[in-house]
Amino acid sequence: MSRRTAALISLAADYFILVLCVCTGVVQIASAYSRLNGLLFIPDSRAGYLIGLALPTGAFTWFVHIGDVGIPGDLGGVEGFQQFGMFLGAAAAATGLSAVVSSLTQYRRKGNPAPGLGMDALREATVLQLVQARLKERRRR
Repeated sequence: MSRRTAALISLAADYFILVLCVCTGVVQIASAYSRLNGLLFIPDSRAGYLIGLALPTGAFTWFVHIGDVGIPGDLGGVEGFQQFGMFLGAAAAATGLSAVVSSLTQYRRKGNPAPGLGMDALREATVLQLVQARLKERRRR
């Protein structure tokens, strides 16, 4: 692998991590604002705001700090369509990551899952609890 290819892969991975952290922070802030406790890492809206602000701040600080180290000057960077694809992938991964982490951190949460309520069901239960309730409902049919 050439130095240029390695630098592009490194820059692309760094960009993906940046967008993943920023989008995860946005999901935490939006969940705290909407009181969707089932998506929060810690079921407290104040903690959701703090985590939501800390993730993008830390990610931007890290991304700017690493800068263009090891990237040749003639390297144009990641193409626009590649950035768009990585952004979409990272945003989707952030949504999935938020669902998984919140379900794991709130595993013992006592919720009343109501799978027919859409996003409002996340006020009372985690994604894992809603999936389990939906599967139980399908087995009964």
